[in-house]
Amino acid sequence: MKKKIVVLALAMALVPVASQATTMLADMTADNAFSLFISTDDTQLGSLVGSGSNWMVTYRMSGIELAPGVNNYLHVVASDWGVIAGFIGDFTLSDDDFSFSNGSRYMVTDTDWNVYENGFGGTLGVLSDVGVNGVVPWGVRPNIDSVAHWLWTNDGLDTYTTRYFSAEITPTGGVAPVPEPATMLLFGSGMVGLASSRLKRKKR
Repeated sequence: MKKKIVVLALAMALVPVASQATTMLADMTADNAFSLFISTDDTQLGSLVGSGSNWMVTYRMSGIELAPGVNNYLHVVASDWGVIAGFIGDFTLSDDDFSFSNGSRYMVTDTDWNVYENGFGGTLGVLSDVGVNGVVPWGVRPNIDSVAHWLWTNDGLDTYTTRYFSAEITPTGGVAPVPEPATMLLFGSGMVGLASSRLKRKKR
């Protein structure tokens, strides 16, 4: 009986516990409106995870799950309706399984971003720094890092336009996708059966 308990414990130890998915927290806004997406392909829009349409509001989106073991892309589609344009924000990852292109779990809007003029994977535009958080005419946007910059093209003077901002998020150390729980349960059960069978043979 004791041997069976030991075998069962050993088999269960071989079954990895499914880890929590890495999530992202975003605090951001845009003049005038934005939609936020997560994609695993920089040429594809991805899944919608948030949006906003008032530049005076800092929108917070939390619990945004990343696809495990592959590159993810933070995609922001921002649209301007006149006068001056800009997009600003800061973004935080929940753990060290992924990092932004700056090598850390935290990134603000700065030169680490790419901007496309006509859709993701389309014509790459020239990213323009329109000013740090607090600059006129927007003033300080609350809950966004003071070192974050407003981004657009042509110093924010490309008005009545839509711009497509992209930031890469990469797995650190080649994190493998989490196995399906059902698959691992079958594996564990199989190990128990195999071990039990060998014990019975030894007793004969």
